[in-house]
Amino acid sequence: MNDFEFFSDIDDILAEFGASPDEPSSAYDNSVFDDENEEYYAEEEESIAEEPEEYSFPEAEEYIPEESFSEEEEFPAEEELEPVLPRRRERPEQRPESHSGRSGRKADPGRGVPEKPKKKPETRPTRERKLTKEELFDSAEVVANKSISGFKRFVLAFTGLVFGAAALIVLAWMLLNIHPDSSMASAQLTAKKRSDVVTRLDAYSNNMKGELLGDLTYIRKQYKIPEGDLVAPLAPRYNYGSTTDPKEVLAVIEEARGYGLLEDQDVIFSENVDFYYDSTIEYYCDETLLAICWKELIDNRIVSCMEVKIADGSQIRRKLAEDTYGSSQYVYATELASQCNAVAAINADYYAFRDLGITVYDRRLYRFDEGAYSGTYDKYNATDTLFVNSSGDFIAFRMGEQSTREDMEKFIQDNNIIFAVAFGPVLVDDWTQQWNEWYPIGEVDKEYSRAGIAQYDKLHYLYMTVSFADNPNEYHPRCTINEFAALMAGKNVRLGYCLDGGQTGELVFNGKPYNHIDFGTERTVSDIIYFASAIPESER
Repeated sequence: MNDFEFFSDIDDILAEFGASPDEPSSAYDNSVFDDENEEYYAEEEESIAEEPEEYSFPEAEEYIPEESFSEEEEFPAEEELEPVLPRRRERPEQRPESHSGRSGRKADPGRGVPEKPKKKPETRPTRERKLTKEELFDSAEVVANKSISGFKRFVLAFTGLVFGAAALIVLAWMLLNIHPDSSMASAQLTAKKRSDVVTRLDAYSNNMKGELLGDLTYIRKQYKIPEGDLVAPLAPRYNYGSTTDPKEVLAVIEEARGYGLLEDQDVIFSENVDFYYDSTIEYYCDETLLAICWKELIDNRIVSCMEVKIADGSQIRRKLAEDTYGSSQYVYATELASQCNAVAAINADYYAFRDLGITVYDRRLYRFDEGAYSGTYDKYNATDTLFVNSSGDFIAFRMGEQSTREDMEKFIQDNNIIFAVAFGPVLVDDWTQQWNEWYPIGEVDKEYSRAGIAQYDKLHYLYMTVSFADNPNEYHPRCTINEFAALMAGKNVRLGYCLDGGQTGELVFNGKPYNHIDFGTERTVSDIIYFASAIPESER
């Protein structure tokens, strides 16, 4: 059947289903044949195909494009085609039972329309659409933007490299120029940072356990003063005390035990000693530091003592004038103690006064004499040296035991040495008094005011001075080096070391000198050793 035969039979088909050829159906209210109606009727037929069916129309023959008709074939005029249905490219395979646009009667399959098996409509292949000019311009703009974006990435990467190189150059310059001594190995700096980070993490973990367990068990919090901090936390005034009653001090010691600060250690302080009659007992106590200062008479000598127990090795520290090695400034010990918030402070070795011995500060080796000393003591190349590591332990080297600068730097790194002082000699070693017949400095065989520091136990220290009385009408002898060593050993310390004495020897507690200073006035110095509380001010 061709298209002309199909169109000539439309009137018969409409008549058969009850539709009048003279009146258009309500579903097809526009009989003009155009592309818009063709699209509309195609969508209408698809919606009809989804309704329930009673019979199927025979499949329409393949649609032949308009270009395939010959010029001799003529179509009826538009007036004559009314109400002819427009041509459809594809007929639905099935016809529903009824449709509101027809006459409303049910279709009868027995009236000349044969049934046909169901068949899915074939999918019409998608025609390839050509891009418009606007879309072509948009595509070109995207490609251009991608090219520009790639160029920007290249510029940014190049700029990052330039700034990175500049930062490295500035960093190298700072390391070589800011500090007067740039010869320290970078491994020492790394060790310092690593030690600081590890201890902070350990303290944080322990503190969290204590807070989580609450009242179930008591875990003492751990605090640490960072090595790089030049100022320690300020100790509150209410933790200081002063008394003439030794029993009050014993109560403070029990308070420290309650904090877990003393652990199972004994204390040096005793209520049974012969206290100097014109003196008070000063003390300080918090969860991280216990300090007790007293004066007693031993062989008619006025011996000023300070016992200190700390919770962490970071609480024993060294401070230099202007916080810089080699500074030309000299400052009173009380002023240096105030600058760093020290609870208690003592004079160190006065390193700026002489160039003898080994000096370590902030993990750096600043002074090391490998050759023979060229001064008065030409047979000796150094002094005894006291090293203090990050755990707060004392390590002593005797004069002449050092070998090379490289070996000393390795020793500092391997043992986490924070600072070292060079005066001496060693007074007590392994709980045993050391006898010194001769020593390059300090006039060992003469009677002088003496000062020294010792480690009694783990994080437990003693500072001692022997000096005149505050009252000029009183006479109390001072001592030689060996006599001073005997006094130090009598306190049962593990390791004792002599510091600069005379007018330099000074014990500062709560911002004031505690012992008598020669000539009655402070002497400006270059450095101190001090003890500080580690509790942050935010937790006071």
